[in-house]
Order: sequence, then structure tokens, then C-alpha cells
Amino acid sequence: MRKTSTRRFRALAVLVTLGLATACGGGGGGGDAGADGPIRLGTVDALTGAYAVLGAQVKDGVQAAVDSVNRDGGLLGRQVELTSLDNQSSPTRAQQQITELVTRYDVAAVLGPEDATAIGATVPVAARSEIPNVVSSAAWPNGLSPEETAWSWTATANTEDGIDSYISYFEQNGIERVAILGNGTPFAQQLPTYLDSLAGSLPFEVVASEQFTPGAVDVSPQLLRAASADPDFVLSWVSGTDQVNVIKTYQRLGSDVPLGINGGNAGSAVRAAVGDADLEGVFALSYPTQLLADLPDTFASRAAAQAYLDGMEASGLDADGGASNAVLGWDAAMSLMQAIEEAGSTDAQAIRGALENQQYVGATTVWNRTPDDHAGAEPGGYVLAQSQGGQWTLVADAAPVQG
Repeated sequence: MRKTSTRRFRALAVLVTLGLATACGGGGGGGDAGADGPIRLGTVDALTGAYAVLGAQVKDGVQAAVDSVNRDGGLLGRQVELTSLDNQSSPTRAQQQITELVTRYDVAAVLGPEDATAIGATVPVAARSEIPNVVSSAAWPNGLSPEETAWSWTATANTEDGIDSYISYFEQNGIERVAILGNGTPFAQQLPTYLDSLAGSLPFEVVASEQFTPGAVDVSPQLLRAASADPDFVLSWVSGTDQVNVIKTYQRLGSDVPLGINGGNAGSAVRAAVGDADLEGVFALSYPTQLLADLPDTFASRAAAQAYLDGMEASGLDADGGASNAVLGWDAAMSLMQAIEEAGSTDAQAIRGALENQQYVGATTVWNRTPDDHAGAEPGGYVLAQSQGGQWTLVADAAPVQG
């Protein structure tokens, strides 16, 4: 009987991923290279192009998880072999690569992508191919039908839980007028859509909702219109270079109204691009791994979060003080490998059955998945932080973390 129970996956953590495709085709079906051969998994990440920073970090997280499991004796007593493909931030290319991983590299399951637009393109392909697919995005189910998501799951905390942290903060601090800013992407649209669903029960009024084109050079018109609505708080729901542009423009315009941003932006890359002075006082959603020392002892994911940080270090990868998006790849990979362990097989249907009935204690939160819920994340996968004195500090009067 195997001794490597699912407890192992609830206490591990680490990041990396191969920059080139390393697996070879042939061998047994379903990612099975024979009873003594490696178990093949594949990733589809944006390693170049507009989403390269996010994709590269997520890829690191996947690799670190695989490294950690392999160091611990492997999966089902075998080593895990990873094939990583670069979708170049192209949804069409990502779509093609799902098929390529199945037909050419004969993988047992696929991890990624992480960009909401690419996910909208690839998840239906995974369903048609009947290949288990765990993505790294909070934009779920991204407008996709149950039939389209039948073979896909997400291992990222719900965006709505992060928004709830802001709502709690607004209620606790008398914030009554909020302006929101987005760039029209499926991820950005989650903020106004969720707030609309809570209409009549919010402790504040949305006084402005401004949208700009992704990659816009000048976002000052949108910010000026938002400011003209006399808000108590401005909430910007975009990522990467667009968020850097918003923060720098906002500070240049000289507003004294607090600015808040979404998750995935509390790392050193954004701080380096913006500068401590312009980031001072800005609020952001952060992963619990970044502020682990400040969280209560009852935080249910504490051991898994520490394992992730230790695993990153063991693989020689940068966890960016716990702020790296690599944790998303780590949780995706660990939850998938736990499902394969529980299934006791690389058979696609067996893996699917395990994922649809899985409790996974991850580095950011706990997932309780069912056949009808392919997310299943408990609240608490994000914490609210504020930039003060060149570092992020925990905001105490926001929604409590899980546990």
C-alpha cells in the first residue's frame, strides 16, 4: 500500500517549470510511459508577450511543485515529467497547444493557462479532448457553460472573495462613494458584475465606472472622470502594465482619495515599476503567503503556505516575499497531483472523478470541489494590504481570512 497519502500534498509548496518542452511523445496512453516510466503532465503558459510576467511566475510554481513531489519519491511511485509550452500570450496558440499536448506529448493532464481570455479559448478544447485541465485564474467560469468546463477546474481563490475584503473595509471605515476603473477584459469585468449582483445590499454607492482599452498609453481621461464623481475611494481592477500606468497617472494627477488595486500586483515588479513614493498608501489584495507571519495561528493553510515558501527556496526560485503569482501554479499543480494520487491512476476519467470530489488544502486557501462546483475555494484566499514605508502591511479591519 502506498505510504504517500494526500497529506503530503497538503503540506508541500515550491515553484519553477521547464522553459522548453521536455517530454517526448510515444509510450503508453494518458501520460503513462509504462509502469516504470514517468507520468507526463503539460503546461500552457504565457512565457512571452503581454502576460509573460504572470505566465512565467505561474510556470515556476508548477515546476517547483513537480520538483517537490519528485524529491519526495514521485507520484504513484514514479517521477513526474513536465512539458511546458509557451502560448506567447495568444489565445489561439494556447488553444492549439492543448491539442498538441494531448496528441503529440501524450500527457495525462494539462495545467494552465492563467490569462482569462486564453482560458475562455482553451477550456472548451479540453472538454472536447476529455483531458483534465487545472487553470490558474480567478476569472471562473469566465462565461463558459457547464458543458464547456466539464473537464476543467480552477485552483485560484475566487475574485469575489477579494472584492468582499474591500467591501468589509469600506463598511468598517465609512466609505460611502466608490469609483471603479477597468480595461474591459473578462477579469476586469468581474468587479462591476459582482457589485451589480449585490445592488441594494452594498454599504456604498458606485458613483463612477470607467473603462479604458487594454494597453492604453493615456488613462488620465478615465481617472479625471472618476475623480469628478467625488468618490471616497477609487478601485482599479486591472493587472500588469495597465495597473502600473493607472497608479503612476493617479499620483501624477495629485488626488488625495485612497486608491485600491486587485490581487497579483503586490510584488516587487510593480513596486520597482511604480516606485515607493507613488505606491505609498495604495491598497492591494495580497496572497496570504506574503503576510503569513501576520495571520492568526488558526489560518488553515498555514502549513501548506510555509511548505510552498520552503519549496520555492529548495528549487532555487524567487517567491518574491510570498507575493509571486507562482503560488497559483503551485496550487494548481499540487491539487492535480493530489487527484492523481487519490485516483491511483493516470486514466483521464479517474482523475476527473477525483478532482470532482476533492478537498485540497492549498497554500492560499482550502478547496472543496464537487461535480457541480469546479472551483470550490473557501473564502480567505486573499488578504487586504496597504503599502506603507516601502512595504506591504496587513489591513486588520477587512474580511477575516479562512480558518
